[in-house]
Amino acid sequence: MGRPPDPARKAELLDAAVDYVFRHGLAGLSLRPLASALETSSRMLVYHFGGKEELISQIVQAVRARFQGMLDELAPRRGDRLAVLDTAWRLMSAPEAAPFFRFFFEVYGLALREPVRYQGFLEHVVADWLRVLGGDAQATALVALVRGLLLDLVSTGDRARVEAAYRWARSSLAANREP
Repeated sequence: MGRPPDPARKAELLDAAVDYVFRHGLAGLSLRPLASALETSSRMLVYHFGGKEELISQIVQAVRARFQGMLDELAPRRGDRLAVLDTAWRLMSAPEAAPFFRFFFEVYGLALREPVRYQGFLEHVVADWLRVLGGDAQATALVALVRGLLLDLVSTGDRARVEAAYRWARSSLAANREP
């Protein structure tokens, strides 16, 4: 009987795999180049993760866990949606968040194409946001606003234009705020 996988080594490999897919994408992920970049073997990745599909699933889960950290920063402002919106925008539009959102939109597209394979992602992609903002039509519109602007930002890189669009939307929301 073989030695059981080392949980610390598995966590280390998973963290490095997340960083790898942030740089290289998920759609064309191949175990050999990933293993080489992680200075291990594809056999060791299979040993720790059981196969490519399980590795992909765990990468998506690990990224969601990182995202939960961002959402948790919004929770204390839950009663004031504009404060939540401002904090969300500041955190999510920061240049260092760009690799995360490139990955996010890539997985979103893959999940829409293959919903069974990415069922966990689809189950949480809206629910996680609405947990912080509330589940009404206004919350849905705020999620759509932030996601749309983030998609524009990561695809065009035109920070000045996208920031101006955010400020315009924010001021419009503030002007129409109910007392």
